Amino acid sequence: MPIATENSESISATDAEHLRSLGKLINENIEQYLSSLSSSGLPAPSFRPEAGNTSIPSDAAGAKAFGAITTIAQRILALTTGPAGLYDISRQFFTNSALQVAVELDLAGRLPVEGVMMAGELAAMTGAETAVIVRIMRALTPLFIFEEIEPQTYKHTARSALMRDPSVKALLDFGGYEGFRVAAFLPESLKESGYRNLVEPTDAPFCKAFNTNSGFFDYVYKEKPEMGEKFGKAMAGTLKLSYEVKSIAEIFPFDILQKHGGTIVDVGGGMGQAMLSVAVRYPASHLSFTIQDLKGVIEAGKRACPDKFLSRFRWMPHDFFEKQPILRASAYFLRHILHDWSDEYCIRILRPIVEAMLPESSRLLICEMIAPEMNAPMALAHRDLLMMGHLAGMERTERQFVELAKRAHPQLYLEKVWKSTSGGACIMEFLLRE
Repeated sequence: MPIATENSESISATDAEHLRSLGKLINENIEQYLSSLSSSGLPAPSFRPEAGNTSIPSDAAGAKAFGAITTIAQRILALTTGPAGLYDISRQFFTNSALQVAVELDLAGRLPVEGVMMAGELAAMTGAETAVIVRIMRALTPLFIFEEIEPQTYKHTARSALMRDPSVKALLDFGGYEGFRVAAFLPESLKESGYRNLVEPTDAPFCKAFNTNSGFFDYVYKEKPEMGEKFGKAMAGTLKLSYEVKSIAEIFPFDILQKHGGTIVDVGGGMGQAMLSVAVRYPASHLSFTIQDLKGVIEAGKRACPDKFLSRFRWMPHDFFEKQPILRASAYFLRHILHDWSDEYCIRILRPIVEAMLPESSRLLICEMIAPEMNAPMALAHRDLLMMGHLAGMERTERQFVELAKRAHPQLYLEKVWKSTSGGACIMEFLLRE
């Protein structure tokens, strides 16, 4: 089985041999990746419009090979383009701009999935000049977002075809407009902070970008509800563009909680999607679920819950900064909550939960991406800066999560990290000592 040694290999190795070794290593990992896909019954990646999203194999070797391929490919690109590639990197924001224009003009929706269309036809449908369509497509086709098969003649790729999905379109629209503006104010906000980690939600670059004294959540849900609706649709799009093949219910063995009573409290659980996946996976169990969130979110979740699961669910309006009303539950579950907040706010979220836990019995289950201590993938680095820019939040390493837990309560300790083989979200299981 090939192993991804590209990060440990010295960049100062003999230049020609270094490049050859990377080529050999990427080919070995491609073979492992394709073999794992085949064994898992998953299709090989394809540019065909109907191919859909790329899959990560469920076995550890295939998942590792997937990560190695992407990392080695980036290393080969950096090696071959050399220092001059810095100039291209400094202008990548124009790719975002071109993608935003494509979304606004709905080029993906207008181009038939099976067929081709000339720039002039797209121009006539959108009201744009033909020259503008050509220039926008010129920025996207090198990234395989659409394919130019003849001069000014285009067809779909798997990437562009997925842009026809309303939730994916919403995600790209939100990132291209709101996210782009926030990113532009990140350097200024950090400079004003003295280049310190931001603490208050109102210190986030988002507030500068939208000229508001309110934090992101207050702004989009209270002051600009239409923006909140757009954000909700965008979040649904993240599932369509995710490599994750395992649901939350498959990462952690929730059925073991039955011997501790089986009560699971999903703190900040939104509409209950995560716990619904657990209920589906364990239909005959004695697990029961309490979903806590803001009143409007809870009401929407209750309406959306399938009737056959209603008896196992309880819906409770709750502010997670306040005292936890359910004591001694089997588990308190936090999914993608802590990365929205700075350390100080995370401690304020955790302490009421810890006070409600039964020592050596209640579990605190924290579901988050875990950043590596070094050589983090670009996607995670971007996500981390996105959290900083919008919320003054951050992605964390396992060590940082453990430190947070100790600050919340000195007897709170990490029992185990339950990991997904595809490298997505993990579930950290914490217990409270006597």
